[in-house]
Amino acid sequence: EERWMVVNTGQATIKADIYNRTLARNGQTLFQGTDADVDQTYVDENVAMLSGHVDQACSFKEGLAVVNLVGAIERAARERRWIEA
Repeated sequence: EERWMVVNTGQATIKADIYNRTLARNGQTLFQGTDADVDQTYVDENVAMLSGHVDQACSFKEGLAVVNLVGAIERAARERRWIEA
């Protein structure tokens, strides 16, 4: 199974392999994750927020920027053209 995201810049190609939990830059592995339960991140996040521990949470503005970026990525893929986010 494959699930990955690639970002190409003028200096590097960065590949995040979601399924294998790796991050590589120009083919060199920078990070390799553990076999931890992937749902645990969401559980921990919700418990922290419901407990009032929001110091690690993004601001509304930051969250909206991420939502807009994802929207631009989806639109670019659908229209097969570059979209400015």
